[in-house]
Formats: sequence, structure tokens, C-alpha cells
Amino acid sequence: MEAAWPELSSGVQLVLSGSLLPQWRWLRIRTLVHQCCCTTERTAPHQLYSSLRDLFSAHSQSVARRLSQSPGGVDLLQLYSHEWTQFQEALRTIHDLFSPLNRTWAHSHSRHGVSPLPGVFDSTTLGLVTWRQKLVDPLEHAFLHAMLDLLDAWRQGEGGGAPARRLLRESVGGWFALGRASELPATPPPVKPFAPRRHAPRGDLIELGGDDGTSSESDGEGRAAGKPPSLGGRNSLYERLEVSLVERSERFHAARGEAALAACARAEEGQRGVLSYLDWVGEALQLETECAEIFPEARTREAMRAALLEALLHAHRAQIEAHIKPLLLADRETLLRKLYLQLHRLDALPLLEVALHRYILSIADDALDTFRRATPRASLPATDEASSLRVASFVSAALSVVDKFRATVRDAFAAHRGCEAVLHRACRSFLNAPADNTAEQLALYCSSQLLPPAHASIVAGQRAEREEKLARALQLLEFLDDQDHFVAAYRKLLGDRLLEGTSFSLALESFALSRISALVALERTSTLRRMLMDAKASAHIHRSAASHGGERSCGPAARSSPDVRVLVLTAGAWPLITPSIRAPYPLTELHENFERRYLSSHESRRARLCWAPHCSEGELITTYLPKKYTLQLSGLQLCLLLCFNAAPSRTCAQLREALLPDEEQAKPLLSALARLVAAGLLKMDSGVDASSRKPPVELLAAEERGEASSCSSEEAAVEFWCGEDFAFSLDAAWTHEDDVVCLNGTARIPWPRRDLKSETTPQRAKRNVAEDEKVLIDAAVVRVLKAQGKLAYADLLSEIKVVLAPRVRPQVAQVQASLGRLIEIEYIARDEHAHDIFVYIP
Repeated sequence: MEAAWPELSSGVQLVLSGSLLPQWRWLRIRTLVHQCCCTTERTAPHQLYSSLRDLFSAHSQSVARRLSQSPGGVDLLQLYSHEWTQFQEALRTIHDLFSPLNRTWAHSHSRHGVSPLPGVFDSTTLGLVTWRQKLVDPLEHAFLHAMLDLLDAWRQGEGGGAPARRLLRESVGGWFALGRASELPATPPPVKPFAPRRHAPRGDLIELGGDDGTSSESDGEGRAAGKPPSLGGRNSLYERLEVSLVERSERFHAARGEAALAACARAEEGQRGVLSYLDWVGEALQLETECAEIFPEARTREAMRAALLEALLHAHRAQIEAHIKPLLLADRETLLRKLYLQLHRLDALPLLEVALHRYILSIADDALDTFRRATPRASLPATDEASSLRVASFVSAALSVVDKFRATVRDAFAAHRGCEAVLHRACRSFLNAPADNTAEQLALYCSSQLLPPAHASIVAGQRAEREEKLARALQLLEFLDDQDHFVAAYRKLLGDRLLEGTSFSLALESFALSRISALVALERTSTLRRMLMDAKASAHIHRSAASHGGERSCGPAARSSPDVRVLVLTAGAWPLITPSIRAPYPLTELHENFERRYLSSHESRRARLCWAPHCSEGELITTYLPKKYTLQLSGLQLCLLLCFNAAPSRTCAQLREALLPDEEQAKPLLSALARLVAAGLLKMDSGVDASSRKPPVELLAAEERGEASSCSSEEAAVEFWCGEDFAFSLDAAWTHEDDVVCLNGTARIPWPRRDLKSETTPQRAKRNVAEDEKVLIDAAVVRVLKAQGKLAYADLLSEIKVVLAPRVRPQVAQVQASLGRLIEIEYIARDEHAHDIFVYIP
């Protein structure tokens, strides 16, 4: 080894200096290396490897001294590029010369030798590791500054043209290749079976050897896939370049961004300043994309793009949003469209979305604050003209905001999903304010459009206009969080319109319901559909009864047969509680005749009808006075006055006994009695001790004058007339200036209904869902039994679950309760011979 090394050393130094070896000398050096590896002296290969490492170290240090004396910058990169190219060519030749050492000693000691030596590589990897340790690491700071300075000059248009860009590309590529090929592993590589190394082909530096100098099938696959080998699997050298690059890019773009934004604002006064700045950012991004192409890693290119957008857009978010607001305020579609396209190309639409959200809320607050300060909030029921105007102004203000920005998003922003989502969030934010109670306001507005006009002469031609107004107003329904509250309020108002016959038309009601059903879940609107179906069916029943002569022949006591209009309502669908009232004669005969004909008109009708007097009204003609009067009364007032046909005087106890089967329901009846006494139709026969407390008549008068009292008139009536010693009779001296006297407007005390505000939203939703499920299960039971005729309980339960599977999962208790209800109203029955078999009753 000592005799052969001087010749080997001179040959290797000649190769490192860039000279070509003659063929005979190349063969001579290759033979000497082979003899050193095959000698019996065990230390010869190790001495050869150490000597080669010392040569690489000396050469790298010599090049480092020459580079450190250069001026730096472009000169440093040019000199390094020349030396790096020459060193790569030398490594290819040395790799071929020392291939015997790579195949035998270096391979065995670096992978699975008996006593492996640390830091043993093949000749190529040894040269790269030494080059990095002795040359690149000491001068890394200077190299990084030189590359980044050249990149900044390229960004500013002062890069020296194509040669400088090519130099920067070669420097970055060599830096990346060196980092991948010379990275030392953090942990020892896994032990693999020994396989002799084949001769590596000539080619690029990255293709010379694998992770440890071997050429295996896995290495070939990695090179074929374009993945350069690496010892440690990392590239810390390139990672440090990447970190420095991102930091320098942020500082560079931040300094230029502030100056450019100020210059654009000065040059373009008004609304175009932000557009000019975004144009400049787009040009800067295009140039940055060209610069980023020289970096081999995709994450580096993404980091450079993110650094530019962060420095030029996100860091100036407040200023850009302040410039966007005037564009939105001016509502110029051309400028907004250009703004949208610029931000879309820059992937900066969140800036527009934030500005749009804030601007929508500010415009909505301005529009609704005027309404909030000028008018108090309307509440159910709102029947006066002032309340209707307040509700209409609120809905119009909300619709103006929604329509304005919906058109902006559609036309200027190309209906972008993100902008549409921002519009939806903003509308939900200002429409669901608790102080506005938008659900009730919207229900009241829809009810005002469904009521008939004040003058019957202007009805013609209004349906199309009202349909358009309803369709626009119900757009707000999709933004409401508490749709159950709207449905409950609309349900009450719909019930009032249908019961009082004050709806514009059933066709318009159907149109409104179809619009609501398109925006609200089917389960929430099922009761509304049943209410409207009841109204249509009642109209058909009324026409059918009129064609057969109506409900007349009410007995000899009636001077004339009454004309009636009957509404047949489905129990549970209407927001009212049906009381238990005994109708006096002649209403009893009228009810029995209608019920008999109604139940006999269809074989499937088995349920009995229950009269709701608190929802009824009628006219009564007086015959006991010198002058005939037509009294317009509520159902309860009508029952009370008809009781005086049998006797001229009645006590409070007698009236309750004649009309009320349940004493707990006396409050509405006695309240109606108090109203009749207050109107003067009835007079009290017993004396009243006025010194102890006010009688109900005086309480009613005080209440109508607006005076405060310790208790309501209804509570006073129940408390004052609870004894049996008070008697009432018709006042024969009663007179009135009009022939038709309406007592229903003030005398009608509605029966207690479900309080919509006493329940929380979850409770109200749970109750509505339970009622809807009850109807669905009843319908499913009837449908299944009607199709099958009879079924056992187990089979019936299975069929019901299959039928209702798409909509609801019925519990066994719910099905059993439904069977009990249907048996009670005689829709189905149990088989006489088998108790668990149910039969449909046709």
C-alpha cells in the first residue's frame, strides 16, 4: 500500500484538477486499487480509504480558500458553479477507479461487517460528504446571501438577464442535489443481505450509487421514479435555504407592499385605488411564480406564494377592506366584477367575503334601526292599520337589503358559493335578532296580504300582485332559525282567517302554503295543510247542504229557519281547545240534523262532532222589544240569550247547569254574561253591595276607559257571580240607535288557546312533531288495514314500520295508542274470535 500510494495520489489529484487521464494510466490506477483490496494485508483497504478521504478533504479546503477570497455575490456563485461542475466530473472518474474498493471493503464495513467502522461510504458519497463538511458548511451563510441577493435582483428587474437567472437556477439545483446526496442518517441503516455491487453506469451525480453506495433493485426503482437517493431521508441543507428564502421574501414583499399601496391610493383617488393595487399584486405574483420555478420542491413554491400573499394582502387586510367598502356602497357592477375577478385570481376571496359580511350587517342595521326607533314591535294579534303599516315597513326594509345584495352576488360576483354563503350568514345574523321577532313580523305581514281589502270594489286584479308580494316576503323564511315560531304564529292567524271567513281567497291561501312548504320541513306544515283542507271541505259541505235545502226545520218555536255556515275542523290540527258546551234549543236540533247528514254521507265517518261555540258567531232577532233589533253575537252570547226563551229570568247557577257540564269551564261563560250585562241587554234582579267591591259591570266600564284595576273583568265575573242568589232577566226597556247592533266585537271573549310564548322552542318543536307523528301513524294503520282487510298485531306492526320507515320510526306505545283511538272512533275493530287480530270497518 505504501509503495502504490504515491502513484495513486498523483493520479487522483490530476483528476480533481480537471485533467484527463491517459488510458494506460487509468488502467494502472485501477489495477493498483484492485491489488490493495485483494492483498492479504487486512489494513490495506482501510489505509487506502483513509488516504482517499484525506485527498478529498485537502482539495475541498483548497477550493474553500479560493472561494473565501472572492468578492461574493455573483462572482462567488460563478466560481462555485465552476468548481462544483469540475468536482462532479472528477467524482465520476474516481468512482470508476475505486470500484473494487466500493464493491468489497466499503460495502461490507458500511452495512454488515464484523466490526463496522463509523462513517464508511463509497467513494462518491465520501467525496460529497467531505465537500459539504469542508467547503459548503463553512461558507453556507455567504452562499445563501449570494443566492437570495440574486433572487431579489431578479424580482426587481435587475437580475442581469438570462445568464444570471441560469446561474441562480444551477446554484439552487446543485444545492438541492448536494443536500440530498450528502445527508448523514440520524440512525444506522437496516441490515440487508450482502450482494456484490455491480459497476455503476456513467451519468449524473445523483445516479451514482444508492444510499450507501450500492446499486440494488430498489435504488433502480427510486431513480426510475425520479426520486434521488439520500442517506438520511432529509435535506437539511435545502431546508435551511428554504427557511432563509421565506424570511427574506416576507421582508422584501412587506416593504414593497406598503409603498405600492400608498402610491396606488395617491394616484387613483376614490374607488379605483384598490383595483390598481390588486393589479400590481397580480403582476408581482406572476413574477414570483416565475422565480419560484427554479426551486425543485413544490412546498417551496407554495411557501413563496403564501409569503407574497401574506405580505401584500393579508397584512394590509384592514386597508384593503376599507377600500372595498366604497365599491360596495357605490354599487357599480363593472368595478365590483373587476374586483371579484382580481381577488379570485389571487385566491384572496376571503377578503371580499369579510368586507361583504360587515357591509351587509351595517346596511341592515341602518335600514332596521330607523324602523326600531320609530315604531314599537308589533305582536299577535295586530289588526289595526298602524300595526299593519309597522309590519309592512319592517318586511320591506329587510327585503330591500336581501334583494340588493342578492343581485350584487348574482351579477357582480358570478353567484360564487362563498359569497352566497356570506350573504346567507349575514341575513341570518340580522334577521334572527331577538328584539325584532322576525318570525311573528313575517307571519303578520303574510296575514295582511291574505286578508280581503277594505273596499270590495278593488278585489279584482289584486291576486297576482298579492302573490308576488307573498313570494318576495317568504324569501326571508329561509334565513330564520326558529321556523317553528313562524309556523305557530302563521297557524294561529290562518285559523282566525278561516274561522272568521276573512280570507282573500282559498286559492291565495294555497299559494302561500305551497311557498311555505318549499322552505319548511314537511312535518312542520302538515297541520297547515290539514287546516286548509278542512276549509275547502267545509265550503263543499256548505254548498252541498244549500243544494238540499240547508239546515232548516228547527222546530215550531223558531219564527224562521236559520241559515248556517258550518266549518268541520279536524281535532288536533287547529290551535284551539274544544270546550264542552250544551247547546240550547233550537241549536240542539240544528246540530243533530247536520251531524246525522254529515256522518251518513260517507261510510268511513265514525267520529262524533263536537261544537266549538267560542269560534262561532251568529245573529239573533229580538221579539220582546217594541222595536226589532238584529244582534250580532258570539257563540257563547247566543247560547246565553237563547236560554231566556224558556224563562224570563235565570240565575247564574241555572245558566251554568243548563250550558256547562263541567264547572271548571265557567270562566268564559260568565265573562260573556258580564259583557251582556254591561251592554244593557240583561239586568241583575238581585241587589249588589257596592260598598264592599265593584260589580263586574263597573269593572268592565273602567277597563274600557283604560283605568287600572286589581283584577281582570273575567276574574271579577267568576268571583262576583259564583253564588246562586244572583238572577238575570231581559231588560224590556233596552234601546239602541241602530237596527243592527254588533256586540261580538267587544263581547266575544275567545276561548283560552295554547300560549305560543309560554313554551320554549324545543318544547314547541317536540309537541308539533308528536302531533304530526300521531296523524301519520293513524293514517298508516288505516291504509294498511284497508289494503289487507285484517291482520294480526305482529304483522300489522311490521307493516306499519315499513310504511313509515322513510319518515318516522314509530314506537310500540305510539302504535298501540293509535289503535285505541281508531277503535274508539270505529275506523277499525278487533276480530270477535281472535283478540289480537284487527279488522278494517268499511
